[in-house]
Amino acid sequence: MSAVHTAGREVRDHAGVRIGVATDGGDVYDYSGVRIGTVTSTGDAYDHGGVRIGKVHLAR
Repeated sequence: MSAVHTAGREVRDHAGVRIGVATDGGDVYDYSGVRIGTVTSTGDAYDHGGVRIGKVHLAR
């Protein structure tokens, strides 16, 4: 499996609601600029406690 290019892509929660933006470094920031977690090479987003909070939205 190849890595998902995540920089600048929206991160959405399980219900499809936009919760933030992913960076090249693998961080996820909410829309107020607060770092809320990390994103894996497969596009899954996790909070600081390791709980999956969503996925990178790949459609443009």
